[in-house]
Amino acid sequence: MVYQEKISIMDNLRKSSLLKLLSMLLLLTAFSFAGYAQDEEDEEGPCENRYGNDEAETKKNLSMFNQYIQTREYHKAYKYYRYLLVNAPCVQKRVLFSGAVVTESVMGHLGRTDMEAYKGRFKGLRDTLYMSYEKRIEYWQQEGYVKGKWANSIALYEPNKLEDALKMFDESVRMEGYSTDDKVPSWYISAAVKGLKNEIITSDSLFRLYFHLMDIIMYNKVNSVKDAAKWETTEVYVNSTMSPYLECDKLEEFFKPRVKENPADLELKKMVVQLMKKANCESREFYLKIAEEVAVAEPSAEAFISLAAGNLANGKKWKAKELYEKGVSMMEDGPDKVEALLKLMSLYYGDQEYTKAKNYASKVISIDPNNGNAYLIMAGVYAGMVTNCKDDKLEGKSMYWLAYDMAAKATSDPETKEEANKLLATFKSRFITKADAFLHNFVEPEGASFSIPCVGITTTVRYRSE
Repeated sequence: MVYQEKISIMDNLRKSSLLKLLSMLLLLTAFSFAGYAQDEEDEEGPCENRYGNDEAETKKNLSMFNQYIQTREYHKAYKYYRYLLVNAPCVQKRVLFSGAVVTESVMGHLGRTDMEAYKGRFKGLRDTLYMSYEKRIEYWQQEGYVKGKWANSIALYEPNKLEDALKMFDESVRMEGYSTDDKVPSWYISAAVKGLKNEIITSDSLFRLYFHLMDIIMYNKVNSVKDAAKWETTEVYVNSTMSPYLECDKLEEFFKPRVKENPADLELKKMVVQLMKKANCESREFYLKIAEEVAVAEPSAEAFISLAAGNLANGKKWKAKELYEKGVSMMEDGPDKVEALLKLMSLYYGDQEYTKAKNYASKVISIDPNNGNAYLIMAGVYAGMVTNCKDDKLEGKSMYWLAYDMAAKATSDPETKEEANKLLATFKSRFITKADAFLHNFVEPEGASFSIPCVGITTTVRYRSE
């Protein structure tokens, strides 16, 4: 038998700034559960007696619970959920997986419609929320994942227990590692900033946490293709939350005395370099000094790249090139190496050392075949070789065909597509006409393959319309 209850539309909701704030707080935790609560499979729980002591009553409550979950009227499912939580918590997987959103929906509903009832029931509802997390871990594991949600609830509903929330966030992130849920870093950094303001944690701890969370974020931006957009949103939020603490003057003021007191603390110096680099403080004398000390004490690709950035920001371009090259020689293929190679490529191209620029562009392409910036540099280099490659019978103008090839490849990269299309038009306007080619005894037809003698690379014959 399926039990049903008349479903009515809520009456007019009362408004106030306090209620809006409450709704926002609840949204942070409840929203992520909503879709999942309805779609979760009705998997049976791992209990021997999953229906508890009264099978008929459990089935009745389960039927009503599922009715309101299906219609997304979560607050109406609460009294049935409460019975199941106490008497048959593992009757169905959906019950505990939906527990948090159901409980918080009641809190939100009461907060909007009956503040006195909300205040009177708040503690009991909060305890039910915590019990939901506890039971979910007990019966369905996922301890690290659930603790991330639990920690956020503590931070929201018991601000006086912020230290407990931070400890639980730490447990969650340590357990989950790179599998951390995409919302947890945002919740954690917000709680940590509050912890700093309340003198629960130190600035050092906040900065270390920031690096830890950014490592998780950057890993998932690259490796979690399906959720990359979510992780980009998380990155924006975390950086925005930390931005007041990532200012050059503040960082220098904070770390200078600490470095002076602990001159042998290499890890501290590494953190200074990373933070100041993140805040674009490479031009600071303090940054350059600490970056050099790190590179001397522990030579590494990262140390040389950081020191190169400092020298470049201080106008020492020749020294920067030397250090970038040292760093690159110690790096394995990957995004960091591509970034360093692009920097070298741009430096040499800017100094009109085109052969070296082309070599570094080729190295970028060997690692990242779709990198538009490298193809644009190649296009610029080939276009600039026209006057030096006149053994093609065309006064070197076949180099525009090759430059066109490179620019065409750059259109595949969204970052460089617009610039590449502009270059395509420019190179096309410089193609030789068929009549002029004939005057040079060049009779290859349009679309034919042609190997350019100067560089030994095959391109496609193209003529400009007369």
